[in-house]
Parts: sequence; structure tokens; C-alpha cells
Amino acid sequence: LLTLIEDHYICRKEHSYYNDFHITTNVKWTDDSKEVIKVEHITTFELITEKKGRIKLPLSAWMKKNDRPISCDLKCCINGREMKLQYKDKEDKNTGETVRTYFLKLKNKEVRNKYQVMIHRSIEQVIKDDFDLSFRAAYIVKNMTVKLSLPENLSAKFICRGTVDDFICIKDEQSIKEYLYRGLVLQRQGYTFALQKK
Repeated sequence: LLTLIEDHYICRKEHSYYNDFHITTNVKWTDDSKEVIKVEHITTFELITEKKGRIKLPLSAWMKKNDRPISCDLKCCINGREMKLQYKDKEDKNTGETVRTYFLKLKNKEVRNKYQVMIHRSIEQVIKDDFDLSFRAAYIVKNMTVKLSLPENLSAKFICRGTVDDFICIKDEQSIKEYLYRGLVLQRQGYTFALQKK
């Protein structure tokens, strides 16, 4: 049982984790008909490494239909310096959708090291097709703060995704949501904001 937990929940092959993870998300309408939203994510955290060698940092992944191009701007800074990103596209032959994943490879020269990471992502999405804002941890996360800013005529419901404890609600107003998690968010755990047009 312990081996199963280590392999699938703790992932003993990985020796990195995120510390003090902050996500600020701002949502705005882009059109008068209120069908398309622009979502801006600003994410900051410490990447703590405990091994030498290359570290692959996944940044973002989403889907697009063939008749609707991806509209996304993505920037990543490590210790204040903007980095060059790589990406891969993979098409699902059954649905005709494409998953695009960005990633960054770091060459870690020390056994234990700290990197200050800032990720800025801006994306447009059609609310009837993409009605949720989700986070799923790629690495273990220690302590997380989530903030969401909403426009008029749009509401959001916060849902925990697999965490041992519930997130603590700091603020729950129509236009601003804020949640806090103290402890460990394991890989594949996280949260979802379910959006609904009023």
C-alpha cells in the first residue's frame, strides 16, 4: 500500500515541489453579447528542487476545436528573467480537438535550489463551451492562495478537487472570490471555478 501511495500520490521519482503558490485570475467580457470572456492568470511561486539535472516545468494545457483557433498569450519569468517556451500539440482523432501543452526545461546545477517563478497567461474562451477555470497540480504544492475577479452578469462556484481538507474561504462576493489552502496539494489535486452566465 505504501509503495502504491509513493508511486501515484507522492511520486518518488520527482524531487521538486511548489511553495507559496499564488494564483490571481481576472475575467472580463470581450463583447457586448457576453459570449466570450478574456481570462488573465498571474501565477507566482517558489520552485524548490532537490536534485541535479534537467527539470521539466509544465505551464499550460488546453483544448481547441479545429474551427476555433487558440487565442492565448503566455509568458514565464524565472528569477525575473523571461524564458523561451516550448510546446507540443496533440490531436484527438475522435473529437477533432487539439491539446496544446507548453513547457520549460531548466538545467538545475545544485542538489537543492530555489527559483522564483512568475507565469502570465491571457486567453479568450467562449463561455458556453469553456465554462470552468481549473487548476490541477503537476507537482506537490505547499500552501496555496487563489483569487478570482469577475465581471457583471457572471457568477462562479468554487469546487475542491481531491484535496484532503477543504480550502478556506477568505472572501465570497459576487465580483471577488478568494480561497486559501494550508498544507499539501498533491499531484492531480486542485480546484475548479464553475462559471455561469446570469
